[in-house]
Amino acid sequence: MNTKITYQYRDASNYKLSSEVIIKGELSFKDLEPYLIDSQFFVPEELHLPRLQFDTHTEDDHDWHEFLSLEPCTDPPSIGLTSQKLIKAAKSYKLSHPYI
Repeated sequence: MNTKITYQYRDASNYKLSSEVIIKGELSFKDLEPYLIDSQFFVPEELHLPRLQFDTHTEDDHDWHEFLSLEPCTDPPSIGLTSQKLIKAAKSYKLSHPYI
């Protein structure tokens, strides 16, 4: 079983971009929640996920993204990331940023 992750970038003006990736292995939001910024946000590069941002950089832009859904699926992985590697990266990020 694999996991389809839907996530989004939302700038300060509430303009949004979203994307989906499929990773190898099962993962739920509860697995990640303790390691997210305010139990909700993340910096995609820190979790080995592609960054979503608009072509033009403005004062409304920032690094934080958010998960919309994590669903089990049987589709093949679309990126070279496993659920175990993603959790490990999230734990590591939290250790280096204890304010979350």
